[in-house]
Amino acid sequence: MTPTSPLVSVIIPVLNDVEGLRKCLQALQQQTLSCEQYEIIVVDNGPDQAIQQCVSEFDQIRYFIQTARSSYASRNLGIEASQGSILAFTDADCLPMPTWLEKGIKCLQNTPNCGLVAGNIELFPLDPDHPNAVELFTMITDLCQEKYIKKWYFGATANVFTYRQIFDQVGVFKTTLKSGGDMEWGKRVHQAGYTAIYCTEAVIRHPTRSTWQSIKAKTLRVIGGVHDVFPPQSLRGLINNIRQDWPRGTDIKEILQNPLLKSPQDRLGVLMVVLGVKWLRSSEQVRLFWGGKSQNL
Repeated sequence: MTPTSPLVSVIIPVLNDVEGLRKCLQALQQQTLSCEQYEIIVVDNGPDQAIQQCVSEFDQIRYFIQTARSSYASRNLGIEASQGSILAFTDADCLPMPTWLEKGIKCLQNTPNCGLVAGNIELFPLDPDHPNAVELFTMITDLCQEKYIKKWYFGATANVFTYRQIFDQVGVFKTTLKSGGDMEWGKRVHQAGYTAIYCTEAVIRHPTRSTWQSIKAKTLRVIGGVHDVFPPQSLRGLINNIRQDWPRGTDIKEILQNPLLKSPQDRLGVLMVVLGVKWLRSSEQVRLFWGGKSQNL
């Protein structure tokens, strides 16, 4: 294997996050996989001179600019530029663990007819000793890759492995989607007859959202993305979607019994976030059904 023929291409879209990208690239320099076997492609969605300067501080990085403001367009440019037969996706604010590439590739190659591997995403708060209610809620409910695979056959692109040939067959990410492009692409992979699996050993660490505003923005963006991919076809369908989206008593009980919640204050705070997020999701579904446009927040 030579540097001009890597086994795997790591694709990272970035927008105005110099410090996050620097930490991500530092972590990628520590992989147990031999450096000759992987290349790193950074696609700047700015562009930003600070990002370009950051990239220049590292070896084996290929830098591209995508002026169309879309993380999916950035990933597609990375796919087009990639030289590896395997593609690994992560984000600029993620910290790949040293064995991330080794374990993800092994899982992909050892699974017959595999179309995609969704790796483990571990969420962590700003202050591990004093997480706030939003951080606790995020750590319990967000980026649950195993659930995504079991229910919807996709993985969040913060941690996904696949073969280049899969994109050749089913197509690249849809750039018209503001969110949910990974779900829509995973659906195409599943419909093409490929297997999607979860790999607990391929670990990425990801910071939690820590403010209500940040989780509100993500909630509205995600609901918009789901609506763009799976719009309800009738009022009855909308009502059914909202009904299924609201947590049952057992769901709330499971959340509140999570060992991360160590005090009554933690449980009350998380409960308020749960109810607030569910109200946001329902009201946004109604707005979109009656002609509203999905938001890119």
